[in-house]
Amino acid sequence: MYVPDPYGIEIGNPKEVPDRFEERWVLNLHAIDTRGVEDRLGCTECKCDLYNVTKDDHGGVIEPDYIGGLRCCYDQTRCRWKKPENSTAKAKHPCQMEYSVEPCSSAGANVGCTDTKKLSVPFPIGGDVIYGVAHQHAGGAGSTLHGEDGREICSSHPIYGKGKEPGDEAGYVVGMSTCYPKPGSIKIMEGETVTLLTNYSSARRHTGVMSLFYLLVAETSPKANSIPNSTDRRGTETGHNVVGASAGFGVGLLVLAAVFYQRRKKREEGYDCIVI
Repeated sequence: MYVPDPYGIEIGNPKEVPDRFEERWVLNLHAIDTRGVEDRLGCTECKCDLYNVTKDDHGGVIEPDYIGGLRCCYDQTRCRWKKPENSTAKAKHPCQMEYSVEPCSSAGANVGCTDTKKLSVPFPIGGDVIYGVAHQHAGGAGSTLHGEDGREICSSHPIYGKGKEPGDEAGYVVGMSTCYPKPGSIKIMEGETVTLLTNYSSARRHTGVMSLFYLLVAETSPKANSIPNSTDRRGTETGHNVVGASAGFGVGLLVLAAVFYQRRKKREEGYDCIVI
């Protein structure tokens, strides 16, 4: 993530840390080794039958209708190789932000089928949008965030690899297009209802997919109007504090600070998701 000059993400202010929490940076990394596996896409979508697990990382029985997702590919689990391999493990993934895409038809060609999800929520803060990007898995066909009046705030689409080199693996999402509107050109009002539209191909079933949308919003700016932004544009006007926000389908919408807060008192569930 690139934060354009002269903006910055403010951290270290004790007055901004909620009571009974402490400020810490967190690296959330989910890596899946698909070398030599039976079904690469099925592995990245955490299909339960490919991971040979019947219980999640907390020991809970995985329901038969839970076909795939984070509950089946937690730490140290291994996706089935072309030659079967057993594995078990334990880890913690407290925030569920996934859903499944069902195929549009059980028979015949499904080319062109698209699953669309829509979510509208009031935005907790107001200011100038200076950065935006979506997060999708294989099968993703792009996400767009709209303002209350229907204007496009940011549209982000997956970039698929075409080769065999690292960073350009065919069939994998290797990047997402980003939005860098000129500061002051795209503004969100405090309390404004924003709508997230996200698309996935439904030509086949996808499990454990995500549709997240990240924004950086500067709280103030000397100029502001409401004209559509363009992808990868960088501005030079001044601003002040930047607030990060994330919207996701799965359990619901999350609005998160750019810095996560961890409870001082350790809990079995791990990190808490803080809604502000």
